[in-house]
Amino acid sequence: MVRLLGRVAKGDQLAFGRFYDATSHRVFGMVVAVVVDRTRAESVTAAAYVSAWRQAPSFDERLLTPSDWLAAITGRELTAPSTHL
Repeated sequence: MVRLLGRVAKGDQLAFGRFYDATSHRVFGMVVAVVVDRTRAESVTAAAYVSAWRQAPSFDERLLTPSDWLAAITGRELTAPSTHL
């Protein structure tokens, strides 16, 4: 997963698709457990992945695992002032 994020950081869209496929079920589950409304949960999840794409160059495996890094991004989206549906 670390190497995959390294490729995402370089703008590799295929790698991002693989990263999404490998992690989206867990992220959506985390979001829907908090948000409950499925439509809003989908919006928050999408926002988390947009943020992950943008923040991928700053990922540092010495600080967080890829899963913890993505969970932190998702948590920020969950607590951000609501701009999601």
